[in-house]
Amino acid sequence: MVARVANYCSVGVTWGFRSRGELMEAVADVIVDSAGVLREALLHGV
Repeated sequence: MVARVANYCSVGVTWGFRSRGELMEAVADVIVDSAGVLREALLHGV
Protein backbone atom coordinates (compact mmCIF):
# COMPACT_ATOMS: atom_id res chain seq x y z
CA MET A 1 0.00 0.00 0.00
CA VAL A 2 2.94 2.33 0.60
CA ALA A 3 3.89 2.10 -3.09
CA ARG A 4 0.41 3.20 -4.13
CA VAL A 5 0.45 6.20 -1.78
CA ALA A 6 3.88 7.20 -3.13
CA ASN A 7 2.58 6.76 -6.70
CA TYR A 8 4.99 3.88 -7.46
CA CYS A 9 4.25 0.66 -9.28
CA SER A 10 4.44 -2.28 -6.87
CA VAL A 11 5.86 -5.61 -8.00
CA GLY A 12 5.29 -8.76 -5.97
CA VAL A 13 7.26 -11.97 -6.37
CA THR A 14 5.70 -15.32 -5.49
CA TRP A 15 8.97 -16.86 -4.30
CA GLY A 16 9.30 -14.42 -1.40
CA PHE A 17 7.54 -14.22 1.92
CA ARG A 18 4.04 -13.64 0.57
CA SER A 19 1.80 -15.97 -1.39
CA ARG A 20 0.08 -14.93 -4.63
CA GLY A 21 -3.14 -14.47 -2.65
CA GLU A 22 -1.49 -12.15 -0.16
CA LEU A 23 0.07 -10.14 -2.98
CA MET A 24 -3.34 -9.82 -4.62
CA GLU A 25 -4.87 -8.69 -1.32
CA ALA A 26 -2.08 -6.12 -0.98
CA VAL A 27 -3.04 -4.89 -4.48
CA ALA A 28 0.36 -5.46 -6.11
CA ASP A 29 0.33 -3.88 -9.58
CA VAL A 30 2.39 -6.74 -11.05
CA ILE A 31 2.88 -10.26 -9.68
CA VAL A 32 5.64 -12.41 -11.16
CA ASP A 33 6.48 -16.08 -10.69
CA SER A 34 10.09 -16.20 -11.88
CA ALA A 35 13.19 -14.08 -12.20
CA GLY A 36 12.90 -14.23 -15.99
CA VAL A 37 9.40 -12.74 -15.93
CA LEU A 38 10.57 -10.09 -13.48
CA ARG A 39 13.46 -9.17 -15.78
CA GLU A 40 11.15 -8.84 -18.79
CA ALA A 41 8.67 -6.73 -16.81
CA LEU A 42 11.42 -4.38 -15.67
CA LEU A 43 13.08 -4.11 -19.07
CA HIS A 44 9.90 -3.66 -21.09
CA GLY A 45 7.74 -1.77 -18.64
CA VAL A 46 5.08 -2.97 -16.28
